[in-house]
Amino acid sequence: MGTTRHIRVDDTTVSAEIGPAGEVTIDDVRYSVEEIRRGLYRVADGERRWTVAVSRAADTGWISIDGQVAQFESEANSSRPRKKRSLGPGALASPMPATVVSLPVPPGTAVRQGDTLIVLEAMKMELPV
Repeated sequence: MGTTRHIRVDDTTVSAEIGPAGEVTIDDVRYSVEEIRRGLYRVADGERRWTVAVSRAADTGWISIDGQVAQFESEANSSRPRKKRSLGPGALASPMPATVVSLPVPPGTAVRQGDTLIVLEAMKMELPV
């Protein structure tokens, strides 16, 4: 048995079962999933293909498909233990799928703690980082 995720889009919630080979089943439709790179996947149902971005924080995550963002939560008793991944030295990760709106600091500029280095937009909200 795989892991179940509950996905919320607006007022609708669906359950997605993630199988041992990474395939996903939602409402009896099976989707193949191919990892392009960490957090970015190619998903197909046999006829159509989508590029899907996934971001996680604790027990909540976000899925972005064609500009539509959905939120998911892990079931408390998942059958697979969660692995904590390291991004590596000097890496920076967005707390959710987002679009870079601006880079207010030119490359090579000296910065201090608290300076905004990048502005992201997600779900019609801007997030200064």
